[in-house]
Amino acid sequence: MIRASYDRTACSLQVEGHALGERNGEGNDLLCCSATILTYTLSAALIDLCADGHVSDPSAILRPGYALLACTPSHRSRPTVTVTFDTVARGFALLAGRYPENIVFEEK
Repeated sequence: MIRASYDRTACSLQVEGHALGERNGEGNDLLCCSATILTYTLSAALIDLCADGHVSDPSAILRPGYALLACTPSHRSRPTVTVTFDTVARGFALLAGRYPENIVFEEK
């Protein structure tokens, strides 16, 4: 099971586990692939936000079965950073709503 936890105030997203869902013809777990692309999308966005001076202290730990993404937004950029995190969190919420036996999403 994948557990995704989003802390909106802290601008952090933690993702753990494996979905153990349906596999395509090549043996790939499509739910894990979906969670991975959401996670990597946020990671790439953090790189861009940092380069543009919107965040400081970006952190991205990406390992098989575990990810932790976090940052400290500048005061003026908090709305932009929050929308970025919210968008990815919404993707996890949609997956969890559709596949509750494989994915749990929690917003703190």
